[in-house]
Amino acid sequence: AFSDISTAYHKIRSSQKDKALRRIWVKPTRFGSEFQEPWVKAHACTAQFGDKLAGAFCALAIEDCANRFMSPTSCQLLKRDIMMDDVLLGLWDKDDNLIREFAQDVDDGLNKGNLSVKEWVFSGEDKPTFKYLSYLYHPLSDCFSPKVRINWSKIKRGARVGEDLLKIEDLKEYCQKYPLTKRAVASLVMGMV
Repeated sequence: AFSDISTAYHKIRSSQKDKALRRIWVKPTRFGSEFQEPWVKAHACTAQFGDKLAGAFCALAIEDCANRFMSPTSCQLLKRDIMMDDVLLGLWDKDDNLIREFAQDVDDGLNKGNLSVKEWVFSGEDKPTFKYLSYLYHPLSDCFSPKVRINWSKIKRGARVGEDLLKIEDLKEYCQKYPLTKRAVASLVMGMV
């Protein structure tokens, strides 16, 4: 069973010590040095997505909910496989009712801690493919696949100007539209594209 905590980063509040260590300087109403406002100290009251410590904060908050509000078995299952705000409940036993009971216990425990899951997806269900830990997961076949992006178009202002190659059948046409340069081939070989 897989799930993702709904808006987890915005639900985890920073402690007073965390706030004191993570201060920033901002202009109160506008950004930029051209505005003649004084700089003021500020801090984030919740974990911020992209902050290096936010994933660890989130995992610890989920673990705290598990310790306080869940049965020992559900707690152990959940704590074994937490990654940032993504959770996994894995059982070797194929008993569908058992994993659903654990998922319900985890759901109830997280709700008591003001964290809620978006939706549980169970292996073998006929549901659409979704992203899990930077991979694509296919619930019906219970398989993972890498998320590959192929785009050889030029880079302008840090972004690719052309579309991605989506089908292998379009490779010949794509290569004619965006021919590979020596530099592109070298960066492909070095694994940089």
